[in-house]
Amino acid sequence: MRIPSFYVTTNAILGVSPGTRCVGLAVISNGDLSKWHVKTYKGATTQEKILATLLHIEELISAHGISCVACKVPH
Repeated sequence: MRIPSFYVTTNAILGVSPGTRCVGLAVISNGDLSKWHVKTYKGATTQEKILATLLHIEELISAHGISCVACKVPH
């Protein structure tokens, strides 16, 4: 029995590489790199910048149906 395509979920992964002045973000969908960009912030890390980054990540999760997040651990 074949499953109708509207029941098949897309495997989408969000990659996050956080830094003090920029955050690299990439979306891999069905094994292909579909979107990537770097968000840059001027000045030191603040609560506002962290919140802006988290809101942007939430938008990407909603827009691309992200099922997994891979985050580089900063050192």
